[in-house]
This record gives sequence, C-alpha cells and structure tokens, in this order.
Amino acid sequence: MSLTFDSYSTPLPGESFSNEKIANVTFAEADIMVTQNQLPHILPNDSIISWVFDTRVPTESTAITLAAQESIPCREDLLPITQGWYQAYAAGFRSVYIDLPNLGGPIWYHFSKACLHTLSLIRLIRDFNNHLPHLVSASKILQHIQASATLPSECIDDLRGNRVTEPLAGFHVTQTALHTLGCLLNEEWASEDILNAWSELMY
Repeated sequence: MSLTFDSYSTPLPGESFSNEKIANVTFAEADIMVTQNQLPHILPNDSIISWVFDTRVPTESTAITLAAQESIPCREDLLPITQGWYQAYAAGFRSVYIDLPNLGGPIWYHFSKACLHTLSLIRLIRDFNNHLPHLVSASKILQHIQASATLPSECIDDLRGNRVTEPLAGFHVTQTALHTLGCLLNEEWASEDILNAWSELMY
C-alpha cells in the first residue's frame, strides 16, 4: 500500500526544528538558540538559482535533516516547489535538486523519504521559516523583561520555563501564544490577537 503524500512528507516529531519540537521550546531555550546562533540561516528572497524535481530518494543526512547554522531557502522561494509537490509526488518524484549560491553547487533535498517513518526536509524548512519569528520574538521578550528589572526573579524564572507557543493565560475569548507579546516591543504594530486580549481586560 503506497503512502499518501501527507504521510510521506511529514517530518518525524523528534526531528530538529519540527513543529512538535518548536511547540515545546521554552523562552529560555529560544533565547539561547537565537543569541548563540543555534538556528538555521534563512537566505534572502530570490536566492534559489534553479531547482528541479527528481525521482530518486537520497539517503545522505544533509538531504533529510536540518542543522543549526545551515543556509536554507526562504518561504517565498519555496512556494513554486510546495505548490507543485502534490502533482510531482503523484507523478513519481521523491526529491528536489536546489541550486543555491555560494554553497558548493546544487543541493539534493528530500521532500520526503519513505521508510518506517517519514521525513521531509522541504516541509521542515518551510515550517522553520514560519517559526523563526516566534523564536526571535520570545528571545526579545525575555531579554527586555530581564533588562527592565521590573518583575521579581521568580516571575522571570517562570517565564523562562514557559513554552513559546503557550497560550496567554487568564483569557476566556482570546487564544494567543505568549510569543505574540513581542509585537508590543520597539513600537511595532500590535497583532489583532493582542488587541483582542487587551480589550478583554477592559470588559
């Protein structure tokens, strides 16, 4: 029985930078990852020189895993690939060659690897693109609170142990993750969820 594309292309839950891994990252861990350069590096838009789907299934670790400080395509550059990968999978393709600048030639990426469990580097890269702003926001929040010295150390320790994706506590209507509080720093635009939470406090 052949696997569906979604089953085939879903990364292992324990894979570095997977959705499941990021969901359990704490503020303290996010701060370390950001400040100590323990995250992949997202290349600027239009960094992909060329790409093509391939029928072969690579087994090299670089083709199926995502490493810290690795240079990866941005979400926008991946759109043509992710928009066409359902049709490509149905046609028998199982990987994609991506030519990126200054990386020693083309890179052979899995968009999936069929084995006892499923892996997907392209999906992993896309998901990491989505999560990076959350990790950076969490790091900024923690650094700001620690530098301001306005909260007791016990409260700061509690925040350090909270998950970045944990919902903002004490609200019945608004369900927003703690990392979204970062939009209140540096006079950035406040997200709609934060404004909804603020409004709920005024009920």
